[in-house]
Amino acid sequence: MSWGGGPKKRSGHMEAWDKLYAKAEKEKSGMKIENPQDTLRKMYDKLVQPALNKRGANVPLPTEESLETEAEEKSKAKAKKLEKQKKEEKKKAKKDKAKQKKKEATSKAKKKKKNKKSKKKESSSSSSDGDGSSSGGSSSSSSAASSSAKKEEKSTKVAAVAAAAAAAAA
Repeated sequence: MSWGGGPKKRSGHMEAWDKLYAKAEKEKSGMKIENPQDTLRKMYDKLVQPALNKRGANVPLPTEESLETEAEEKSKAKAKKLEKQKKEEKKKAKKDKAKQKKKEATSKAKKKKKNKKSKKKESSSSSSDGDGSSSGGSSSSSSAASSSAKKEEKSTKVAAVAAAAAAAAA
């Protein structure tokens, strides 16, 4: 049974196959070069170099010289990149060390502060236990003691921050 003698509706597929066949023929005939650098090298070795050798000249392929210089430039770039990474690592290590020193200084200041508070509590509790009759006078003296303690704490914090800044600068 024939369904009609007209052109096929899938003619696009045939065009694609035709293109593939044409591409394969070009590659076989040498019109399309797979590796141009290698092809140039072979041509130079076959045609140019024998003529130069007869005259006593030994000239390398120009593209080889450029490849050598490119390789040198790449190695220099890698070396610079490694140096830059090392410098960044040193800076980061230095910053981390400074942060650690600052944390240690602040933790020491906090410990001192805790110790002072606990000593004050012990001293205030022992003084209030022994002197129960004069509670009015002890409250005014304890407020004066607490204000002087606050001043001391501030001066310790300032000293700790100054020490951390000096360590970071060094």
